[in-house]
Amino acid sequence: MATLSVQSSVPLPSGTVIQANVQETYALTTGKKLSQAKRVEDIVLYQFSAPSGSAGVATFPVTPSQTFQPQQFSSGNVHLDILAGRESIRGVVGGSEAVSATGGDATLTVAAGSLPADTAIAVAPEK
Repeated sequence: MATLSVQSSVPLPSGTVIQANVQETYALTTGKKLSQAKRVEDIVLYQFSAPSGSAGVATFPVTPSQTFQPQQFSSGNVHLDILAGRESIRGVVGGSEAVSATGGDATLTVAAGSLPADTAIAVAPEK
């Protein structure tokens, strides 16, 4: 598990999405080097439990996509490049309180008490 704490000069709402480029590299005991194509992952930041001085925090798993037998594997690296926020994707938080999220021509309204805990909600048109 990894924890990312973000500092910002402006407040970030819970549900703010940032992006990470993920690159995996492996060294096998045969001397061969393997690498996976870079992929993009979204990370959702929340204000809840953010450390003092932080605008948001996320805890997420960092898991390699490849598996090897112990005798085949020498070392591996899962590298994440954290990028700027994706301002076009902002969630709203609700569920214990009433909330509405709009995306394109659609609006999703969640009544107060609908969820056992607040949840980040976003609506986006399908492409």
